[in-house]
Amino acid sequence: MYDTVKDPLKREIHKYRVSLTTDTLTSVQNLNYMVLTAHFVDDEWNMHKRILNFYLISSHEGKQIGKLIEQCLVKWEIENVMCISFDNALANKVAIEYVVRKMQKWPNTKMIMNSKFMHVRCLAHIINLVVKDGLKRLDTSVDALRNAVRMYEDDKANIYSTYFKENVLNDEGEEVACKGRVGSPKEEDWDGAEAFERMYEDDKANIYSTYFREKAFYLVTLKVSASKYPTSNTAVHDVITVENEIEKLFLPEYMQTGETVKLVLRDMTMSMRAKY
Repeated sequence: MYDTVKDPLKREIHKYRVSLTTDTLTSVQNLNYMVLTAHFVDDEWNMHKRILNFYLISSHEGKQIGKLIEQCLVKWEIENVMCISFDNALANKVAIEYVVRKMQKWPNTKMIMNSKFMHVRCLAHIINLVVKDGLKRLDTSVDALRNAVRMYEDDKANIYSTYFKENVLNDEGEEVACKGRVGSPKEEDWDGAEAFERMYEDDKANIYSTYFREKAFYLVTLKVSASKYPTSNTAVHDVITVENEIEKLFLPEYMQTGETVKLVLRDMTMSMRAKY
């Protein structure tokens, strides 16, 4: 069945300029996989999405990813590549550089502008990184508080303080050297938690709803993650939307006091803008 479908698809893809997306993942069995997907527009202006290969790979290293992409292109006889979309990671930069070097040596290469725009970074992933950088301000505090709350039911032997000195276990149940549990909570951790509690309870100045405009980021992410309609034509507008949403997070001057809640908001927003 695979061969029956593959041959006609190979002939069809060969007629069009193809864009590729790829990503790697690790299964619960700790095995590494990579998927390569082709996108193209046919003569009737219909968009197509086809998964070409689903590889078991030895690592997430850039050169390894690049080699598999090259092998796949050769196997499918794909010469007319528009661009390749990756997550915004260093390994993927290495992968694209490897693929470009190889494609430049192909006798029938059909690269656009000598591959100047071959690498397209995933906008959805960048938005995710922007939001994560904002929330990172409270990561440690949240972990510390969660670990303390977990100790509530397990403190019969007064082991609260020793609990945080124990090493963390990995998925195989082995201790991770020099890595203890986060905590116990410090004063600044409680201050951060209090700041968020106040956002829920005291939103007279509309701070909470103004700051947490996660719906806007969510909707843009959904929009650019689509595969059944084109997204590149509106990407610039989406980028501007993200920028505008970040700017709206900055508190007006009359609200910029030294209160913990305001300082937390300011730090989170500054991190998001820096990452953007």
